[in-house]
Amino acid sequence: SPKLTYNPGSASSSQSTMVNSSGEIVWAPHNLVEYSEDFSQWDENNTTVTTNASLAPDGALTADLLTADGAAGTHRRRQTISTEIGVEYTFSVWVKNVDAIAVIITLTYSGAADYYHAVVVDPTDWTISQKSTGVNATEVSSSVTVGDDDWALVEIQARTNDTLSFNNAGVSLV
Repeated sequence: SPKLTYNPGSASSSQSTMVNSSGEIVWAPHNLVEYSEDFSQWDENNTTVTTNASLAPDGALTADLLTADGAAGTHRRRQTISTEIGVEYTFSVWVKNVDAIAVIITLTYSGAADYYHAVVVDPTDWTISQKSTGVNATEVSSSVTVGDDDWALVEIQARTNDTLSFNNAGVSLV
């Protein structure tokens, strides 16, 4: 299931804390994506969703099937998110290829279409075939971790810049 987590940089947040491996008290990461296990609740662009179509990586029957509908244009699901300026976020999605040529995960800045972070993954061998960042965007890292039963966890870690926050997290099919 898609997940966007972050660790707020100030004590003004009402989120919980935890003790890290160094014994320090830090803000606990948490999921900012609503309906993270239900793509049918995300904004739709030329895609259909079959909910609970197969077993998820945790073995539960909760994996959704995202299908491009054949129309021209972008094929994606995205969700509006609320983030803070100058903070690092991690967006991760478990993916299992059925018939896509590529899977793209993105974080997009509010009010600026050319401010984004994107990772393009080849689902035939789970390699990152392309990484993109827009103007003034800072990608920290991206990775693909192959799991059991042909599932892969695709992650992008990025920091918002000093003036804009992220407003969308998305998954696209090519």
